[in-house]
Amino acid sequence: MKMMKIILDPRESLMQNIASYRQEAKKYRSKASGAEKAILETLKESQKQNVQSTSVKKKREWVDAFHHFLTSKNSLVIGGRNAKQNDALFAKHCAPNEWFLHADIRGSPAVVVKNAASAPIANTAATSIATATEAELQEAAQFTASFSSAWKRGFGSVDVYAVLSSQVSKHSHGGYIDQGGFAINGERKWFKNTLLGLYICLNEDTLQFFLRPILAGSTKLCVKILPGDKEKNAASKAIKAYFAKKLFESGKKVKLDEAEIAKLLPGNCEVVIE
Repeated sequence: MKMMKIILDPRESLMQNIASYRQEAKKYRSKASGAEKAILETLKESQKQNVQSTSVKKKREWVDAFHHFLTSKNSLVIGGRNAKQNDALFAKHCAPNEWFLHADIRGSPAVVVKNAASAPIANTAATSIATATEAELQEAAQFTASFSSAWKRGFGSVDVYAVLSSQVSKHSHGGYIDQGGFAINGERKWFKNTLLGLYICLNEDTLQFFLRPILAGSTKLCVKILPGDKEKNAASKAIKAYFAKKLFESGKKVKLDEAEIAKLLPGNCEVVIE
């Protein structure tokens, strides 16, 4: 056993020497406590760094400015977020013989089904014939209905029509149509009583959220949303909590972006966990 050497100050009494040592011991205990706290803080920071994070975002494409999704056949469907975007979408990103969709209600996105399925993010020229299948058009119709004003008005369904882009114009009887409006010529392909509803899905590999119409089917990490009373912020929190729980159960501790979810929601909604 190692002996501790104690040096007494002969100029002070025994009690004064004891008091000095007690003061010295108190100072070292304080230093030890500070060191312990610093170690704990370092460990916490280390643990935070080990958590996967979505802070590194994917490269933004032109399509990210719009509502969009990929159909079950991998075709890109794009919808305007407002009247200005509706006009820009038709003018810049709608090629000849592509399908153009609109809900039969005031306040609807202009929606385009791109033909270039092999390169869905590239703004490439379309083929001479509209290539979308009937199933893809139904998916696009549900997407159109869900982002129309029917959602915020609490409707369960709304009629949607589809026409070829060659039937769409910004002019009517020689006059220019106001922002966000279009003139339609010829027959329309109708999707009557199209149900409103979407899936919010999570790509596990990139931790990126994406939309999918309910008609397109779900994946294991999807949440159904319907028109409802839950505010967007509360709905986003609930959806984020569900995904975080499912990922944690599979051994993944991740940081999810709640704001990214909120951007996908058409409005207040009901969150359905299937």
